Amino acid sequence: MGNGMLSPTLPDLRNRLQVDYQDIALGFASLNAGIMSGGIVGGLCLDRVTNQGPLLALSSLVAAAAICALPLSPNLIAAMAFFCCFGFCAGFAETGRFIKP
Repeated sequence: MGNGMLSPTLPDLRNRLQVDYQDIALGFASLNAGIMSGGIVGGLCLDRVTNQGPLLALSSLVAAAAICALPLSPNLIAAMAFFCCFGFCAGFAETGRFIKP
C-alpha cells in the first residue's frame, strides 16, 4: 500500500532531510518493523473485538495522517517515526482484511 506511494518521493525526501540514500533505507527498515508489529497487535486486538470497523477506520486515518506528515518531517528520526507509524497502521489494517466477522 505505502511502498508505491513512497518510492517516487525518495529524492525529494532525501534533499529535504539532507541525508543520503543509505540513511533513507533506515526509514524502510522502520516501515517494515511497523508492518510486522502492526500485524501482530492487529491480530490480537481484532480477535477480541466484535465490531472491527471503528478500529480499522482509525488505523486508516492514522496511516493517512502519517503518510501526509512524512514530507514535513524536520529530521531523519521524525521521518523514521512516521514510517513506523504508517507501517504499524498498514499492518493493522492488512490483518483486519483477513479476519472473518
